[in-house]
Amino acid sequence: MRFLAPLLVLLLAVVIFTLPASGPAHADHPDAKSNYSILLENDAFTGTDRHCTQGTRLSWLSAEDHLPAYGRWLSRNLPMLATYGHKRIGYAVGQSMFTPDNIDTTTLQRDDRP
Repeated sequence: MRFLAPLLVLLLAVVIFTLPASGPAHADHPDAKSNYSILLENDAFTGTDRHCTQGTRLSWLSAEDHLPAYGRWLSRNLPMLATYGHKRIGYAVGQSMFTPDNIDTTTLQRDDRP
């Protein structure tokens, strides 16, 4: 069961990163391409074991005006979205793990992260 979360992250990453990415007619424009990013955080990089101890995020941002059908529908029908300008859609999946300052105590530390 403890391997389920990493497996789901890997599966989602494969799905997102294999989506076709095509942009508007001017393919030489920087916004004509979709963007992928991977963020890795680990306290092993800094040598501390406090606060954010590990984090991972995979994300994808579409090219300008290259939305799936539901994205176009949302941009037309949700009043909080502007009806003008360029539209993009993005997906991200990740996790963050936090540790308290004192990792050796078993008592509740009310002023620190659990």
